[in-house]
Amino acid sequence: MIGHLHHMPTKPSLRFHGLPALWMILSGLMIPICGSGQFTDGMNVAFGKNRVQYRSFEWQYFEQGVFEVYHYREGDQIAGQVSRILEEEAKALAPMFGRNIEGPIQVLVFKSQEEFRQSNVGIMTSQDEETNIGGTARLVGSKMFLYGTGDRLRMQQDLREGLARILFNQAMYDSQWSEGLRSGNLVQVPEWMSEGIARYASRQLDAASENRILDACQTGAFKRLDQSTGLEAAVLGQAVWAYVADIYGMPTIANVLYMTRITRSIESGFRLATGFYLNDLAAEARAYHLRNAPREYQKLLPLLDNAKSRRVAQKSAGEVIPMRLRRRLEYTQFLPSPDGKHIAFTTNERGQLKVGTLEVESGKCTWHTTLGHRLARIENDRNPSLAWHPQGRTLAFATELRGAPHLGLVSMSTGDVQMRELFRMDQVLHMRFSPNGAFLLMSALEDGQSDLYRYDVVANNHQPLWRDRFDDLQPAFWGQGGAFIFASNRPDDTLRNDRLDHPFPTNLDLYVGNLNEDPVTLTRWTNTPDVDERLPQPLSQNEFIYLRNDDEMNTHLGLGWRDSSIVAIDTVVRYRSFTQLRDALVLPVPTNQATVHQNNLWVATQRAGQTNILPIPMPEVSKIHLQPTDIPERIEVLPFPNELPDWSRKWNDNQIDFRNYIFDLEKDPSAEQNTRVPEKEKETKEWPRLIPKNYRLNYALDKLQTQLNNTFGTSFYQPYNGQVNAQPGLGNATEIRVSDVMDDKHIVGGYTIPVNLSNTFFGLGFVNLEGQIDKEISFQRQSSVRVDAVTGQLLETATHLLRREWRWAFDEVRSLRWGLAARFNRDVIQGTDLFSLIADNNTGEQIGLQVAWVHDDTRSPRLNIHHGFRARIWAEYFVDGVGTASSASNGLKSPDQGWSFGTVGFDARKYFSLLGPSILAFRLAGDWSIGQKKLLHMLGGTDNSLSIAGNA
Repeated sequence: MIGHLHHMPTKPSLRFHGLPALWMILSGLMIPICGSGQFTDGMNVAFGKNRVQYRSFEWQYFEQGVFEVYHYREGDQIAGQVSRILEEEAKALAPMFGRNIEGPIQVLVFKSQEEFRQSNVGIMTSQDEETNIGGTARLVGSKMFLYGTGDRLRMQQDLREGLARILFNQAMYDSQWSEGLRSGNLVQVPEWMSEGIARYASRQLDAASENRILDACQTGAFKRLDQSTGLEAAVLGQAVWAYVADIYGMPTIANVLYMTRITRSIESGFRLATGFYLNDLAAEARAYHLRNAPREYQKLLPLLDNAKSRRVAQKSAGEVIPMRLRRRLEYTQFLPSPDGKHIAFTTNERGQLKVGTLEVESGKCTWHTTLGHRLARIENDRNPSLAWHPQGRTLAFATELRGAPHLGLVSMSTGDVQMRELFRMDQVLHMRFSPNGAFLLMSALEDGQSDLYRYDVVANNHQPLWRDRFDDLQPAFWGQGGAFIFASNRPDDTLRNDRLDHPFPTNLDLYVGNLNEDPVTLTRWTNTPDVDERLPQPLSQNEFIYLRNDDEMNTHLGLGWRDSSIVAIDTVVRYRSFTQLRDALVLPVPTNQATVHQNNLWVATQRAGQTNILPIPMPEVSKIHLQPTDIPERIEVLPFPNELPDWSRKWNDNQIDFRNYIFDLEKDPSAEQNTRVPEKEKETKEWPRLIPKNYRLNYALDKLQTQLNNTFGTSFYQPYNGQVNAQPGLGNATEIRVSDVMDDKHIVGGYTIPVNLSNTFFGLGFVNLEGQIDKEISFQRQSSVRVDAVTGQLLETATHLLRREWRWAFDEVRSLRWGLAARFNRDVIQGTDLFSLIADNNTGEQIGLQVAWVHDDTRSPRLNIHHGFRARIWAEYFVDGVGTASSASNGLKSPDQGWSFGTVGFDARKYFSLLGPSILAFRLAGDWSIGQKKLLHMLGGTDNSLSIAGNA
């Protein structure tokens, strides 16, 4: 609804809406509030979340085939690694989708996820989903983003996932713009189908995914496949696509996509390709994954076949965690203290992280800190790293705040939390206290690469142990000394200042070093190129355990120990040290989290969507030593000979071996060919040097929205003209937006043409989101035809508005906004008779200033449904121009006589989630009019009504 100006008494008036202005959602249907607000467009007050940029980005790019890899200076190494494998990964995914990827494809590479969150990539799309109630043409995207994680395997999975999304869109909507325009309005692809195939293409069935899939099988989630959203939808879709690929073959996936595109039906696409309807296919996929589950899985985690049992399971983390969980929180990890008196844990609620501890004896839970806001955004799936002091006096946790990594130290005696900013690193991945508690050994990320750092707790400084391009993860200390073990994919134990961008393997081996040595030297303890060994944990001076997964998605607990043997005896006895590896046991659940605590192994699994801890007794180590090994190891080349030398006589080309001479007729050509030993050349691939190019600003079509509505597209006040209802009439409203690659700059244009062709609108704007202060300039023109209530003359009013706005974001939810506006009106009297022909046209000008403070932490799970809190406090003041004052009927000639208008107001809304999609919403709003002209509040209408009749 559009607010109006009207001459009212000079005494300011206050209007409140919302107490008790509330509405409830019953049976999934929303009843719109009947009070159209006192603002420019009813309920559509401008709120909005922010992307805060704490730094500027100078972009360059590499050209690699059809790909353009954009990066900035600190991310050039990880961008080079991505460029090397892009074409290879795209070719590997092509058979799954039945087509090759079509370019050009823009790949944006950031050195960390925290810096990706500072970018504007996708910010306009998220706003469109909240405000658009019409149709949007599906334009096939050609842009993806990556960020450094310090783990080559994770980076490869993220790369495949992004490529799979682009290939899926190209397969479903075609890369041609016209085809995308047609099919975007007809094929409604569910989230489980699109996100599921991207997740399956990126990681197949890894341990973490299989863990969530089996949990979905036990909770009946496959029966709610169509209603699934978010991560649950992606996991369920991954399970369905894995079943289709394994049972029917990989080409069937391309057949499903093709038939879905041809028939414009998801149900028909799967039925024609597999012979099953979706419900039956989901049931078959569930049975398939349960058949392949570990043998003891269903015995340890039985079926949750009703809602009550699922609610009970969501409140429990297992028998070893004496704590009642909150269902709205996702508990992500549990770490017991060395003395066993406390258990540290972290939670995640839509991106808001919390760190707490549980006192085991009393069951008392203490929350120590809350980090971030609850927002609908891409969440950081890496949990905050936790580490206990050896004596249990201090809990350390690492997180990111305001674009920088921070270390938190919690004193268990006082409960105080000390936050320290960590410089010269981007993110802490893992960390452990030294045996004496004096320092922390960290696996940290800098410029997209992970290395080990030594952090001095007292001095509050750190230094890297080395710097190279290889992954160094999950460090842990041995005993009471300075020896440590960690996982890495480096080719050997030689430390080099290697910062090249060449690809390297994803599987990790185990290495051992000692902090007491200066410089630190490494010893390779495992050499298994076909096995990915992770999460090493020392048991004794020479023994350790680790986790590995096999091809059948079974998680093995491996045991290793250092051994030696005699290889030569001359003047001294020479020994060779090597590592013995055995499989200690096969875990009953697939997992990638396990912690040794006392005599048990705490294995983390999923149960009704929550992390559940299963205590598994540790096997007897002495018996495992006697078992044979079946873990393939690379043959190690010894540094000294272990075979007798060859004492046979060597013959040159001018000599003849008369003892073994063979005549030419006796020679066998095939035997000669077989006995000829070719020289072994070292295979080395030459990687050409990547030449970066400077980024040049260019725009591409980003949005094309067309909808039928009955509202004005402008966002300024309308003068009151005596009409109860002000609607332009039904018509076509179109918005077109072009954006640059980084989504920093946007050119937006739009128009509205009603059926009666009288009330038209045109707008053009430029938005610059670079830096911490966003800038926008826009021009709007609106024409309207009305009958003057006093004279009865037909008037056509053309309103022109030029607006300049700035937005300063304090964080992701709070911002300060201000702007200037200049307005020009022209009333043209239509010539219907002699009096109207000679009547003078009227003009008016107005300039003004607007200031607003906005808080918005809401999220929109579906159209017109919000969760969270949003508020806006504003003040605005407008002054009429000279032309308007001189022609005013009341004879006002100067500002001192009061020809001004302004408002000071607020609008606060709180949304509570009820059952299903239902919400309970509260709104409290009010404003004061200042100046001689007052704001008239018209109640009783609805926003975006398609009714032709007056609705106010």
